[in-house]
Amino acid sequence: MTDELEHSVPPRTRVVRGWFRRFLKRSTSHETIATAVALVGIAVLWPWPWAVAALGAILIAIGVYWVSRESARSYWTGRFLAVRLVLVTAAVIAFAQDRLLWGVVGTLSVGAGVVTGGIIRSRMMRLSRPPAVNVSSVRGFDDMLGWSRGSHAAVGAAVVATLVGQALRSEIVAVVAGAVALAVTAVFVALAIRNTAARRGALREAQAALASLEPQFLLHWDAPSEGTYQVAMWVPYLKRLGVPFAIVVRTSNQLRALDGLVDVPVFYRVTAKEIERTLVPSVHTIFYVNTALRNAHYLRFNHLRHIQLNHGDSDKPASASRQFRAYDKNFVAGQAAVDRFGLYGIDMPETLVRIVGRPQVEPIVPAALTAGPAQTVLYAPTWGGYFSDSDLSSLSKGEALVQFLLDRGNTVIFRPHAFTDRHAHHAEIADRIRQKLAQDAQRTGRRHLWGPAAEQELSVFECFNVSDAMISDVSSIVTDYLFSEKPLVMMAVGMEPDEFSRTYPVSRAAYVIPADSHDFESVLSDALGADSLRPVRRSLRDYYLGDFPAEGYADVFVAAAQEELDFAARGHRFDATITEG
Repeated sequence: MTDELEHSVPPRTRVVRGWFRRFLKRSTSHETIATAVALVGIAVLWPWPWAVAALGAILIAIGVYWVSRESARSYWTGRFLAVRLVLVTAAVIAFAQDRLLWGVVGTLSVGAGVVTGGIIRSRMMRLSRPPAVNVSSVRGFDDMLGWSRGSHAAVGAAVVATLVGQALRSEIVAVVAGAVALAVTAVFVALAIRNTAARRGALREAQAALASLEPQFLLHWDAPSEGTYQVAMWVPYLKRLGVPFAIVVRTSNQLRALDGLVDVPVFYRVTAKEIERTLVPSVHTIFYVNTALRNAHYLRFNHLRHIQLNHGDSDKPASASRQFRAYDKNFVAGQAAVDRFGLYGIDMPETLVRIVGRPQVEPIVPAALTAGPAQTVLYAPTWGGYFSDSDLSSLSKGEALVQFLLDRGNTVIFRPHAFTDRHAHHAEIADRIRQKLAQDAQRTGRRHLWGPAAEQELSVFECFNVSDAMISDVSSIVTDYLFSEKPLVMMAVGMEPDEFSRTYPVSRAAYVIPADSHDFESVLSDALGADSLRPVRRSLRDYYLGDFPAEGYADVFVAAAQEELDFAARGHRFDATITEG
Protein backbone atom coordinates (compact mmCIF):
# COMPACT_ATOMS: atom_id res chain seq x y z
CA MET A 1 0.00 0.00 0.00
CA THR A 2 2.87 2.39 0.80
CA ASP A 3 4.39 1.86 -2.64
CA GLU A 4 1.03 2.51 -4.31
CA LEU A 5 0.61 5.77 -2.40
CA GLU A 6 4.16 6.82 -3.26
CA HIS A 7 3.61 6.23 -6.96
CA SER A 8 0.31 8.10 -6.84
CA VAL A 9 2.13 11.35 -5.95
CA PRO A 10 2.64 13.51 -9.06
CA PRO A 11 6.33 13.75 -10.07
CA ARG A 12 6.42 17.56 -9.65
CA THR A 13 5.07 17.26 -6.11
CA ARG A 14 7.80 14.73 -5.26
CA VAL A 15 10.45 17.08 -6.62
CA VAL A 16 9.16 20.00 -4.53
CA ARG A 17 8.87 17.80 -1.47
CA GLY A 18 12.43 16.50 -1.98
CA TRP A 19 13.76 20.06 -2.30
CA PHE A 20 11.95 21.10 0.87
CA ARG A 21 13.38 18.13 2.79
CA ARG A 22 16.90 18.94 1.65
CA PHE A 23 16.41 22.56 2.68
CA LEU A 24 15.29 21.51 6.17
CA LYS A 25 18.18 19.06 6.42
CA ARG A 26 20.67 21.84 5.75
CA SER A 27 19.09 24.11 8.33
CA THR A 28 20.73 24.47 11.73
CA SER A 29 19.58 25.65 15.11
CA HIS A 30 21.41 28.95 14.56
CA GLU A 31 19.48 29.52 11.36
CA THR A 32 16.16 28.63 13.00
CA ILE A 33 16.75 31.01 15.90
CA ALA A 34 17.85 33.85 13.62
CA THR A 35 14.85 33.32 11.34
CA ALA A 36 12.48 33.41 14.30
CA VAL A 37 14.07 36.66 15.51
CA ALA A 38 13.69 38.17 12.03
CA LEU A 39 10.03 37.16 11.71
CA VAL A 40 9.08 38.42 15.16
CA GLY A 41 11.04 41.63 14.63
CA ILE A 42 9.33 42.36 11.30
CA ALA A 43 5.90 41.59 12.77
CA VAL A 44 6.46 43.94 15.71
CA LEU A 45 8.35 46.72 13.90
CA TRP A 46 6.42 46.70 10.61
CA PRO A 47 4.91 50.22 11.10
CA TRP A 48 8.45 51.65 11.52
CA PRO A 49 10.48 50.92 8.37
CA TRP A 50 13.69 52.35 9.82
CA ALA A 51 13.46 49.92 12.74
CA VAL A 52 12.99 47.03 10.32
CA ALA A 53 16.02 48.20 8.35
CA ALA A 54 18.08 48.45 11.55
CA LEU A 55 17.05 44.94 12.60
CA GLY A 56 18.05 43.56 9.20
CA ALA A 57 21.38 45.37 9.27
CA ILE A 58 22.17 44.02 12.74
CA LEU A 59 21.26 40.44 11.88
CA ILE A 60 23.24 40.39 8.65
CA ALA A 61 26.20 42.19 10.22
CA ILE A 62 26.31 39.44 12.85
CA GLY A 63 26.13 36.85 10.09
CA VAL A 64 28.97 38.40 8.10
CA TYR A 65 31.05 38.71 11.28
CA TRP A 66 30.59 35.03 12.08
CA VAL A 67 31.50 34.04 8.54
CA SER A 68 34.69 36.14 8.71
CA ARG A 69 35.63 34.46 12.00
CA GLU A 70 35.04 30.90 10.86
CA SER A 71 38.06 28.79 10.00
CA ALA A 72 38.26 26.78 6.81
CA ARG A 73 37.64 23.63 8.85
CA SER A 74 34.23 24.79 10.13
CA TYR A 75 33.16 27.04 7.26
CA TRP A 76 29.48 26.79 6.33
CA THR A 77 27.95 29.75 4.52
CA GLY A 78 24.30 28.74 4.30
CA ARG A 79 23.58 29.57 7.92
CA PHE A 80 21.79 32.87 7.27
CA LEU A 81 20.09 32.01 3.98
CA ALA A 82 16.65 31.80 5.60
CA VAL A 83 17.14 35.12 7.43
CA ARG A 84 17.95 36.89 4.20
CA LEU A 85 14.96 35.40 2.44
CA VAL A 86 12.66 36.61 5.21
CA LEU A 87 14.10 40.14 5.11
CA VAL A 88 13.97 40.34 1.32
CA THR A 89 10.35 39.17 1.37
CA ALA A 90 9.53 41.95 3.81
CA ALA A 91 11.16 44.49 1.48
CA VAL A 92 9.24 43.15 -1.54
CA ILE A 93 5.92 43.50 0.27
CA ALA A 94 6.78 47.04 1.32
CA PHE A 95 7.67 48.12 -2.21
CA ALA A 96 4.63 46.35 -3.68
CA GLN A 97 2.31 48.25 -1.37
CA ASP A 98 3.60 51.55 -2.76
CA ARG A 99 3.67 50.23 -6.35
CA LEU A 100 7.36 51.14 -6.68
CA LEU A 101 7.91 48.88 -9.68
CA TRP A 102 11.67 49.30 -10.04
CA GLY A 103 12.08 48.95 -6.31
CA VAL A 104 10.31 45.59 -6.46
CA VAL A 105 12.51 44.53 -9.39
CA GLY A 106 15.64 45.55 -7.52
CA THR A 107 14.56 43.75 -4.39
CA LEU A 108 13.71 40.59 -6.31
CA SER A 109 17.16 40.80 -7.90
CA VAL A 110 18.72 40.82 -4.45
CA GLY A 111 16.55 37.84 -3.54
CA ALA A 112 17.67 35.99 -6.67
CA GLY A 113 21.29 36.63 -5.74
CA VAL A 114 20.68 35.40 -2.21
CA VAL A 115 18.98 32.18 -3.30
CA THR A 116 21.39 31.34 -6.11
CA GLY A 117 24.46 32.15 -4.08
CA GLY A 118 23.13 30.21 -1.09
CA ILE A 119 22.58 27.07 -3.16
CA ILE A 120 26.06 27.27 -4.69
CA ARG A 121 27.80 28.19 -1.43
CA SER A 122 26.42 25.11 0.30
CA ARG A 123 28.81 23.11 -1.91
CA MET A 124 31.86 25.28 -1.44
CA MET A 125 33.86 22.91 0.74
CA ARG A 126 33.41 20.15 -1.81
CA LEU A 127 34.23 22.38 -4.79
CA SER A 128 37.35 23.65 -3.02
CA ARG A 129 38.90 20.26 -2.33
CA PRO A 130 40.40 17.79 -4.82
CA PRO A 131 38.95 14.26 -4.83
CA ALA A 132 42.30 12.83 -3.71
CA VAL A 133 45.63 13.77 -2.15
CA ASN A 134 49.03 12.07 -2.40
CA VAL A 135 48.12 11.10 -5.96
CA SER A 136 50.37 12.88 -8.46
CA SER A 137 48.11 12.30 -11.47
CA VAL A 138 45.12 14.15 -9.96
CA ARG A 139 45.02 17.83 -10.90
CA GLY A 140 44.44 20.53 -8.31
CA PHE A 141 42.15 23.55 -8.58
CA ASP A 142 41.58 26.88 -6.89
CA ASP A 143 40.23 27.13 -3.36
CA MET A 144 36.92 29.04 -3.53
CA LEU A 145 36.48 29.70 0.16
CA GLY A 146 37.89 33.23 -0.08
CA TRP A 147 35.59 34.07 -3.00
CA SER A 148 32.68 32.57 -1.10
CA ARG A 149 33.32 34.73 1.96
CA GLY A 150 33.64 37.86 -0.17
CA SER A 151 30.44 37.24 -2.10
CA HIS A 152 28.63 36.33 1.10
CA ALA A 153 29.57 39.71 2.60
CA ALA A 154 28.70 41.60 -0.61
CA VAL A 155 25.24 40.07 -0.94
CA GLY A 156 24.66 40.68 2.77
CA ALA A 157 25.46 44.36 2.23
CA ALA A 158 23.02 44.40 -0.73
CA VAL A 159 20.24 43.09 1.50
CA VAL A 160 20.98 45.81 4.05
CA ALA A 161 20.88 48.41 1.26
CA THR A 162 17.52 47.05 0.12
CA LEU A 163 16.10 47.50 3.58
CA VAL A 164 17.48 51.02 3.75
CA GLY A 165 15.78 51.68 0.41
CA GLN A 166 12.55 50.37 1.90
CA ALA A 167 12.85 52.85 4.74
CA LEU A 168 13.64 55.75 2.36
CA ARG A 169 11.00 54.68 -0.18
CA SER A 170 13.80 54.98 -2.76
CA GLU A 171 13.69 52.83 -5.90
CA ILE A 172 17.24 53.64 -6.98
CA VAL A 173 18.77 52.15 -3.84
CA ALA A 174 17.02 48.84 -4.38
CA VAL A 175 17.91 48.78 -8.09
CA VAL A 176 21.61 49.43 -7.41
CA ALA A 177 21.64 46.85 -4.61
CA GLY A 178 19.96 44.32 -6.89
CA ALA A 179 22.48 44.96 -9.67
CA VAL A 180 25.40 44.54 -7.27
CA ALA A 181 23.97 41.33 -5.83
CA LEU A 182 23.37 39.86 -9.29
CA ALA A 183 26.82 40.86 -10.54
CA VAL A 184 28.61 39.41 -7.53
CA THR A 185 26.56 36.24 -7.70
CA ALA A 186 27.15 35.91 -11.47
CA VAL A 187 30.93 36.05 -10.98
CA PHE A 188 30.69 33.61 -8.12
CA VAL A 189 28.53 31.19 -10.11
CA ALA A 190 30.93 31.38 -13.05
CA LEU A 191 33.82 30.45 -10.77
CA ALA A 192 31.77 27.63 -9.26
CA ILE A 193 30.98 26.27 -12.74
CA ARG A 194 34.67 26.38 -13.61
CA ASN A 195 35.62 24.54 -10.42
CA THR A 196 32.83 22.01 -10.95
CA ALA A 197 34.22 21.14 -14.38
CA ALA A 198 37.73 20.94 -12.97
CA ARG A 199 36.59 18.68 -10.17
CA ARG A 200 34.80 16.34 -12.59
CA GLY A 201 38.03 15.99 -14.52
CA ALA A 202 39.93 15.40 -11.29
CA LEU A 203 37.38 12.75 -10.27
CA ARG A 204 38.02 10.85 -13.49
CA GLU A 205 41.75 11.10 -12.89
CA ALA A 206 41.35 9.95 -9.29
CA GLN A 207 39.28 6.94 -10.36
CA ALA A 208 41.91 5.98 -12.93
CA ALA A 209 44.67 6.41 -10.33
CA LEU A 210 42.81 4.21 -7.84
CA ALA A 211 42.38 1.47 -10.43
CA SER A 212 46.04 1.63 -11.47
CA LEU A 213 47.14 1.47 -7.82
CA GLU A 214 45.42 -1.94 -7.57
CA PRO A 215 44.89 -1.70 -3.79
CA GLN A 216 44.19 -4.95 -2.00
CA PHE A 217 42.40 -3.16 0.82
CA LEU A 218 40.94 0.22 1.73
CA LEU A 219 41.02 1.96 5.11
CA HIS A 220 37.69 3.74 5.68
CA TRP A 221 37.66 6.74 8.03
CA ASP A 222 34.68 8.88 8.96
CA ALA A 223 35.04 10.99 12.11
CA PRO A 224 35.46 14.60 13.21
CA SER A 225 38.57 15.99 11.56
CA GLU A 226 40.28 16.43 14.95
CA GLY A 227 40.40 12.64 15.19
CA THR A 228 43.23 12.09 12.70
CA TYR A 229 45.02 10.07 15.36
CA GLN A 230 42.56 7.26 14.60
CA VAL A 231 44.15 6.89 11.15
CA ALA A 232 47.69 8.02 11.88
CA MET A 233 48.19 5.32 14.52
CA TRP A 234 47.49 2.53 12.01
CA VAL A 235 49.13 3.70 8.78
CA PRO A 236 52.73 2.69 9.73
CA TYR A 237 51.62 -0.84 10.58
CA LEU A 238 49.36 -1.24 7.55
CA LYS A 239 52.32 -0.21 5.39
CA ARG A 240 54.27 -3.15 6.88
CA LEU A 241 51.83 -5.51 5.17
CA GLY A 242 53.70 -4.78 1.96
CA VAL A 243 50.68 -4.47 -0.33
CA PRO A 244 49.14 -1.37 -1.95
CA PHE A 245 46.24 0.27 -0.14
CA ALA A 246 44.39 3.57 0.03
CA ILE A 247 42.44 5.58 2.59
CA VAL A 248 38.86 6.71 1.92
CA VAL A 249 37.41 9.72 3.78
CA ARG A 250 33.92 11.21 3.67
CA THR A 251 34.26 14.98 4.21
CA SER A 252 36.46 17.74 2.85
CA ASN A 253 37.59 18.57 6.40
CA GLN A 254 38.82 15.00 6.84
CA LEU A 255 40.72 15.21 3.54
CA ARG A 256 42.30 18.49 4.58
CA ALA A 257 43.27 17.06 7.98
CA LEU A 258 45.04 14.03 6.48
CA ASP A 259 46.74 15.98 3.70
CA GLY A 260 50.40 16.10 4.71
CA LEU A 261 49.86 13.87 7.75
CA VAL A 262 50.01 10.54 5.89
CA ASP A 263 51.98 9.54 2.81
CA VAL A 264 49.54 7.08 1.25
CA PRO A 265 46.80 7.94 -1.29
CA VAL A 266 43.69 9.45 0.31
CA PHE A 267 40.42 9.54 -1.68
CA TYR A 268 37.50 11.82 -0.82
CA ARG A 269 34.09 10.24 -1.46
CA VAL A 270 30.78 11.52 -0.14
CA THR A 271 27.81 9.44 -1.28
CA ALA A 272 27.13 5.70 -1.13
CA LYS A 273 27.29 5.64 -4.94
CA GLU A 274 30.75 7.22 -4.89
CA ILE A 275 31.82 4.66 -2.29
CA GLU A 276 30.73 1.88 -4.62
CA ARG A 277 33.05 3.25 -7.32
CA THR A 278 36.06 2.81 -5.01
CA LEU A 279 35.60 -0.96 -5.18
CA VAL A 280 37.99 -1.53 -8.06
CA PRO A 281 38.57 -5.22 -8.95
CA SER A 282 41.68 -5.60 -6.77
CA VAL A 283 39.93 -4.63 -3.50
CA HIS A 284 38.86 -7.55 -1.33
CA THR A 285 39.16 -6.17 2.25
CA ILE A 286 38.04 -3.06 4.12
CA PHE A 287 39.68 -2.00 7.38
CA TYR A 288 37.86 0.29 9.84
CA VAL A 289 39.18 2.33 12.77
CA ASN A 290 35.87 3.20 14.44
CA THR A 291 32.18 2.29 14.33
CA ALA A 292 30.96 5.32 12.36
CA LEU A 293 27.46 5.01 10.93
CA ARG A 294 28.69 5.47 7.37
CA ASN A 295 30.78 2.31 7.68
CA ALA A 296 27.52 0.73 6.50
CA HIS A 297 28.21 2.05 3.00
CA TYR A 298 30.93 -0.60 2.76
CA LEU A 299 29.45 -3.21 5.10
CA ARG A 300 26.59 -3.77 2.66
CA PHE A 301 28.99 -5.55 0.28
CA ASN A 302 29.02 -9.21 1.29
CA HIS A 303 31.83 -10.22 -1.07
CA LEU A 304 34.32 -8.10 0.88
CA ARG A 305 36.04 -8.98 4.15
CA HIS A 306 35.45 -6.39 6.86
CA ILE A 307 38.03 -6.02 9.65
CA GLN A 308 37.56 -3.63 12.58
CA LEU A 309 40.82 -2.30 14.06
CA ASN A 310 39.29 0.38 16.31
CA HIS A 311 41.50 3.18 17.62
CA GLY A 312 42.37 1.95 21.07
CA ASP A 313 41.33 -0.42 23.85
CA SER A 314 39.51 0.83 26.91
CA ASP A 315 36.82 -0.22 29.35
CA LYS A 316 34.42 2.41 28.01
CA PRO A 317 31.00 1.10 26.89
CA ALA A 318 31.82 2.12 23.32
CA SER A 319 34.53 -0.57 23.23
CA ALA A 320 31.92 -3.30 23.68
CA SER A 321 29.12 -2.15 21.40
CA ARG A 322 26.84 -4.53 19.50
CA GLN A 323 28.07 -2.80 16.36
CA PHE A 324 31.24 -4.90 16.44
CA ARG A 325 29.20 -7.97 15.50
CA ALA A 326 28.77 -6.49 12.01
CA TYR A 327 32.42 -7.14 11.11
CA ASP A 328 33.97 -10.40 9.92
CA LYS A 329 36.84 -9.96 12.35
CA ASN A 330 37.59 -7.60 15.24
CA PHE A 331 41.27 -7.20 16.03
CA VAL A 332 41.66 -6.65 19.78
CA ALA A 333 44.67 -6.12 22.00
CA GLY A 334 44.18 -8.81 24.63
CA GLN A 335 41.83 -11.17 26.45
CA ALA A 336 40.38 -8.24 28.40
CA ALA A 337 38.71 -6.95 25.22
CA VAL A 338 37.12 -10.36 24.62
CA ASP A 339 35.84 -10.60 28.20
CA ARG A 340 34.52 -7.04 28.04
CA PHE A 341 31.80 -8.02 25.58
CA GLY A 342 30.42 -10.49 28.12
CA LEU A 343 30.69 -7.86 30.88
CA TYR A 344 28.37 -5.63 28.85
CA GLY A 345 26.01 -8.48 27.94
CA ILE A 346 27.11 -8.76 24.30
CA ASP A 347 27.17 -12.27 22.83
CA MET A 348 30.30 -12.07 20.71
CA PRO A 349 31.22 -15.33 18.92
CA GLU A 350 34.90 -16.23 19.23
CA THR A 351 35.15 -16.44 15.43
CA LEU A 352 34.59 -12.68 15.19
CA VAL A 353 37.47 -11.74 17.52
CA ARG A 354 41.23 -12.11 17.17
CA ILE A 355 43.85 -11.09 19.76
CA VAL A 356 46.74 -9.34 18.02
CA GLY A 357 48.20 -7.06 20.69
CA ARG A 358 48.37 -3.30 20.37
CA PRO A 359 51.17 -2.62 17.89
CA GLN A 360 51.23 1.11 18.62
CA VAL A 361 52.79 0.51 22.05
CA GLU A 362 55.94 -0.82 20.39
CA PRO A 363 57.91 2.45 20.92
CA ILE A 364 57.03 2.66 24.62
CA VAL A 365 60.11 2.21 26.81
CA PRO A 366 59.37 0.06 29.91
CA ALA A 367 60.20 1.50 33.32
CA ALA A 368 63.58 0.74 34.81
CA LEU A 369 63.59 -1.94 37.47
CA THR A 370 65.12 0.46 39.99
CA ALA A 371 62.95 3.47 39.17
CA GLY A 372 62.73 5.99 42.00
CA PRO A 373 59.89 8.34 43.01
CA ALA A 374 57.99 9.85 40.10
CA GLN A 375 59.06 13.41 39.32
CA THR A 376 57.44 14.07 35.92
CA VAL A 377 53.70 13.39 35.80
CA LEU A 378 51.60 13.17 32.65
CA TYR A 379 48.01 14.37 33.13
CA ALA A 380 45.95 13.14 30.16
CA PRO A 381 42.20 13.54 30.78
CA THR A 382 39.69 12.14 28.31
CA TRP A 383 36.93 14.22 26.71
CA GLY A 384 33.26 14.50 27.63
CA GLY A 385 32.00 12.01 25.04
CA TYR A 386 28.94 12.17 22.82
CA PHE A 387 26.58 10.64 25.40
CA SER A 388 26.17 10.68 29.18
CA ASP A 389 27.49 7.12 29.63
CA SER A 390 30.78 8.13 28.01
CA ASP A 391 31.25 11.40 29.93
CA LEU A 392 34.19 10.20 32.00
CA SER A 393 36.38 13.30 31.90
CA SER A 394 38.07 14.48 35.10
CA LEU A 395 38.72 18.01 33.79
CA SER A 396 36.27 19.51 36.27
CA LYS A 397 38.87 18.62 38.95
CA GLY A 398 41.84 19.13 36.68
CA GLU A 399 42.85 22.59 37.91
CA ALA A 400 42.97 21.48 41.53
CA LEU A 401 44.88 18.33 40.60
CA VAL A 402 47.51 20.22 38.57
CA GLN A 403 47.90 22.79 41.34
CA PHE A 404 48.50 19.95 43.82
CA LEU A 405 51.23 18.53 41.58
CA LEU A 406 52.85 21.96 41.23
CA ASP A 407 52.77 22.52 44.97
CA ARG A 408 54.34 19.10 45.40
CA GLY A 409 57.22 20.09 43.12
CA ASN A 410 56.40 17.83 40.19
CA THR A 411 57.01 18.60 36.54
CA VAL A 412 53.71 18.30 34.64
CA ILE A 413 52.93 17.23 31.09
CA PHE A 414 49.37 18.22 30.16
CA ARG A 415 47.89 16.42 27.15
CA PRO A 416 44.06 16.57 26.99
CA HIS A 417 42.07 14.50 24.49
CA ALA A 418 41.96 15.83 20.92
CA PHE A 419 38.17 16.29 21.19
CA THR A 420 38.29 18.37 24.39
CA ASP A 421 37.31 21.58 22.56
CA ARG A 422 33.96 19.99 21.63
CA HIS A 423 32.81 20.83 25.18
CA ALA A 424 33.07 24.56 25.79
CA HIS A 425 33.33 24.23 29.60
CA HIS A 426 36.11 21.63 29.37
CA ALA A 427 37.92 23.73 26.75
CA GLU A 428 37.94 26.70 29.15
CA ILE A 429 39.35 24.54 31.96
CA ALA A 430 42.04 23.16 29.66
CA ASP A 431 43.06 26.71 28.71
CA ARG A 432 43.32 27.70 32.37
CA ILE A 433 45.53 24.67 33.10
CA ARG A 434 47.83 25.64 30.21
CA GLN A 435 48.06 29.18 31.60
CA LYS A 436 48.80 27.81 35.07
CA LEU A 437 51.66 25.69 33.73
CA ALA A 438 53.06 28.60 31.71
CA GLN A 439 53.07 30.84 34.79
CA ASP A 440 54.70 28.17 36.98
CA ALA A 441 57.36 27.43 34.36
CA GLN A 442 58.23 31.12 34.16
CA ARG A 443 58.36 31.45 37.94
CA THR A 444 60.21 28.22 38.84
CA GLY A 445 62.04 27.25 35.66
CA ARG A 446 60.52 23.76 35.71
CA ARG A 447 60.21 22.30 32.22
CA HIS A 448 56.49 21.61 32.04
CA LEU A 449 55.01 20.58 28.70
CA TRP A 450 51.66 21.91 27.49
CA GLY A 451 49.96 23.20 24.35
CA PRO A 452 51.60 22.35 20.99
CA ALA A 453 54.74 21.04 22.71
CA ALA A 454 52.74 18.24 24.39
CA GLU A 455 49.78 17.88 22.02
CA GLN A 456 51.41 18.16 18.58
CA GLU A 457 55.20 18.11 18.65
CA LEU A 458 55.28 14.93 20.77
CA SER A 459 53.22 11.81 20.13
CA VAL A 460 51.27 10.40 23.04
CA PHE A 461 53.82 7.58 23.34
CA GLU A 462 56.69 10.06 23.44
CA CYS A 463 54.82 11.74 26.31
CA PHE A 464 54.70 8.31 27.98
CA ASN A 465 58.45 7.90 27.63
CA VAL A 466 59.37 11.28 29.16
CA SER A 467 56.97 10.82 32.10
CA ASP A 468 57.47 8.85 35.32
CA ALA A 469 53.74 8.37 36.02
CA MET A 470 50.38 9.17 34.45
CA ILE A 471 47.04 10.43 35.76
CA SER A 472 44.11 9.82 33.43
CA ASP A 473 40.50 8.71 33.15
CA VAL A 474 38.80 5.69 31.58
CA SER A 475 40.54 5.82 28.21
CA SER A 476 42.49 3.68 25.77
CA ILE A 477 45.71 5.42 26.76
CA VAL A 478 45.38 3.85 30.22
CA THR A 479 45.64 0.42 28.61
CA ASP A 480 48.55 1.60 26.46
CA TYR A 481 50.37 3.00 29.50
CA LEU A 482 50.32 -0.46 31.10
CA PHE A 483 53.02 -1.45 28.61
CA SER A 484 55.42 0.95 30.35
CA GLU A 485 54.70 -0.61 33.78
CA LYS A 486 54.99 2.89 35.26
CA PRO A 487 52.67 4.14 38.04
CA LEU A 488 49.14 4.81 36.85
CA VAL A 489 46.43 6.89 38.54
CA MET A 490 42.78 7.01 37.46
CA MET A 491 40.04 9.47 38.41
CA ALA A 492 36.80 7.71 39.38
CA VAL A 493 34.34 10.00 37.63
CA GLY A 494 30.68 9.60 38.52
CA MET A 495 30.91 6.62 40.87
CA GLU A 496 32.45 5.27 44.05
CA PRO A 497 35.82 3.43 43.86
CA ASP A 498 34.30 -0.05 44.45
CA GLU A 499 31.76 0.38 41.66
CA PHE A 500 34.43 1.99 39.50
CA SER A 501 36.68 -1.05 39.94
CA ARG A 502 33.87 -3.47 38.98
CA THR A 503 32.78 -1.42 35.96
CA TYR A 504 36.27 -0.67 34.66
CA PRO A 505 38.54 -3.63 35.56
CA VAL A 506 41.68 -1.93 34.26
CA SER A 507 41.49 0.30 37.34
CA ARG A 508 42.78 -2.65 39.40
CA ALA A 509 46.19 -1.74 38.03
CA ALA A 510 45.77 1.90 39.02
CA TYR A 511 45.59 4.08 42.09
CA VAL A 512 42.04 5.44 42.11
CA ILE A 513 41.06 8.94 43.24
CA PRO A 514 37.41 8.94 44.41
CA ALA A 515 34.98 11.12 42.47
CA ASP A 516 34.05 13.35 45.42
CA SER A 517 37.53 13.56 46.94
CA HIS A 518 39.89 16.52 46.87
CA ASP A 519 42.41 14.70 49.06
CA PHE A 520 44.95 13.87 46.37
CA GLU A 521 47.76 13.31 48.88
CA SER A 522 46.42 10.03 50.29
CA VAL A 523 46.44 8.39 46.84
CA LEU A 524 49.35 10.09 45.12
CA SER A 525 51.82 9.65 47.97
CA ASP A 526 51.97 5.90 47.20
CA ALA A 527 51.57 6.23 43.43
CA LEU A 528 54.39 8.75 43.07
CA GLY A 529 56.47 7.22 45.85
CA ALA A 530 56.71 3.58 46.98
CA ASP A 531 54.41 2.32 44.16
CA SER A 532 52.99 -0.82 45.78
CA LEU A 533 50.88 -1.75 42.73
CA ARG A 534 53.74 -2.45 40.34
CA PRO A 535 53.37 -6.29 40.46
CA VAL A 536 49.64 -5.97 39.70
CA ARG A 537 50.30 -3.78 36.69
CA ARG A 538 52.78 -6.28 35.33
CA SER A 539 50.22 -9.11 35.41
CA LEU A 540 47.40 -7.01 33.94
CA ARG A 541 49.68 -5.87 31.13
CA ASP A 542 49.45 -9.35 29.54
CA TYR A 543 45.69 -9.52 30.13
CA TYR A 544 45.05 -6.22 28.36
CA LEU A 545 47.82 -6.12 25.77
CA GLY A 546 48.38 -9.78 24.99
CA ASP A 547 50.94 -12.25 26.27
CA PHE A 548 53.48 -11.46 23.56
CA PRO A 549 57.20 -10.72 24.03
CA ALA A 550 58.25 -7.07 23.79
CA GLU A 551 60.75 -7.87 21.06
CA GLY A 552 58.86 -8.10 17.77
CA TYR A 553 55.61 -7.25 19.55
CA ALA A 554 54.05 -5.51 16.52
CA ASP A 555 54.87 -8.47 14.28
CA VAL A 556 51.90 -10.31 15.80
CA PHE A 557 49.50 -7.80 14.27
CA VAL A 558 51.31 -7.78 10.92
CA ALA A 559 51.18 -11.59 10.67
CA ALA A 560 47.50 -11.69 11.61
CA ALA A 561 46.57 -8.98 9.11
CA GLN A 562 48.53 -10.70 6.32
CA GLU A 563 46.75 -13.95 7.08
CA GLU A 564 43.36 -12.23 6.90
CA LEU A 565 44.28 -10.57 3.61
CA ASP A 566 45.39 -13.89 2.13
CA PHE A 567 42.13 -15.51 3.25
CA ALA A 568 40.11 -12.66 1.75
CA ALA A 569 42.10 -12.77 -1.50
CA ARG A 570 41.45 -16.51 -1.90
CA GLY A 571 37.74 -15.96 -1.34
CA HIS A 572 37.78 -12.99 -3.72
CA ARG A 573 39.39 -15.06 -6.47
CA PHE A 574 36.92 -17.88 -5.82
CA ASP A 575 33.98 -15.46 -6.16
CA ALA A 576 35.46 -14.08 -9.36
CA THR A 577 35.80 -17.60 -10.78
CA ILE A 578 32.15 -18.35 -10.03
CA THR A 579 31.07 -15.08 -11.61
CA GLU A 580 33.10 -15.72 -14.76
CA GLY A 581 31.82 -19.29 -15.00
